[in-house]
Amino acid sequence: MSWAVAADHRTAFVRLSLTGGLFAVAMLVISGSMRGWCPWCLVLACLTIDLALTSIRPISVGIALSALPLGVALWVIVALLFSPPPRELPPVPLRPYEASIKEGLVYIAVFSDPECPHCRRLMRFVTGWLEENVPSRIVLHRWFLLPTSGARGVRAAVAVEATMLLDARLGRLYLAEVYRCDRPLTDEVLLEIADNVGARSTVAGALSSPPDAALRLVASDARLSEEIGIHEVPCVLSVSDTLTIMSSPEALYDLADPAEYRRRSTSKEET
Repeated sequence: MSWAVAADHRTAFVRLSLTGGLFAVAMLVISGSMRGWCPWCLVLACLTIDLALTSIRPISVGIALSALPLGVALWVIVALLFSPPPRELPPVPLRPYEASIKEGLVYIAVFSDPECPHCRRLMRFVTGWLEENVPSRIVLHRWFLLPTSGARGVRAAVAVEATMLLDARLGRLYLAEVYRCDRPLTDEVLLEIADNVGARSTVAGALSSPPDAALRLVASDARLSEEIGIHEVPCVLSVSDTLTIMSSPEALYDLADPAEYRRRSTSKEET
């Protein structure tokens, strides 16, 4: 009877261990589907499965089979204990014309170049659907000027910032139109865009004599980009200090409202 009881106990132990391991694996899959995976779930899954495998007879076979999940669990634990802490990114300071924004409402800062085609696609989305449909998602625009833009990119950025400093509402309109333009941003094009939004005098003045305040803002973005370690654009910096490189409006759409993005994607597939 004692051998039968021991066998029953061992069977129950194996079943319990396997059930725990499968539960931990399920939690790992669920956490991964929610935009992040839990390393401790993986450790729990490996250890519980390892316990079940060690009860296999002969014992040498059980130990051999349990070596893999035990090794994975130990590797994850060592990686968690000795991995360097996440780098703290510098804060994104607000502009003078952003003083009315409450710090808790700031959601993302978008670093972009006005002549980068991917940045143009992203900013068209930011100044369109996102600001109209998700007003709680405040977007801060910052400059990361690529070498290919040269003086044109700098002058476009200064023109936008000068307009923002005088009239934030008009500046946002001008910013949106600059990113909707598919042509090289020469002075003539910048003035043409300014005519369309009623900012001709401001932009003309900024191009002929760039305001020191606008130049300082563009220069501060360059320093901030270097501190953060940005090497390509478009770049989206979230308030959780997580740096994420985005290359399409769909990616930012998903970041802004994942549930709505999935709903729209499903409806597109059905049609």
